[in-house]
Amino acid sequence: MERRGTLKKHKFLIHAAVTASQHNLEATYMHILGAVNAGASEQELLETSFTLIPVSGMPAFAVFLNALKRLKEAKNES
Repeated sequence: MERRGTLKKHKFLIHAAVTASQHNLEATYMHILGAVNAGASEQELLETSFTLIPVSGMPAFAVFLNALKRLKEAKNES
C-alpha cells in the first residue's frame, strides 16, 4: 500500500540515490529502472543525480550516471 503523498517513482529515486551513495552500481541500476518504469522522466533522474554531488561526492554521482548509461544502452539494444 502506498502512503499518501509519496509516489512510487519518488521512492525509487530516493533508493537509487542511497545505493549510489553506497557505490552499489547493481542496486542503483535496478532502482533507476524501477523509477523509469514508475514514470520518472530523464530530467527527474538527472536532478536526482545532481543532488548526490554535495552530499556524497563525485564517486556516488559517477555510480548513478554509470547506472543510467547502462540503462540507456540496454534500451538501445532492445
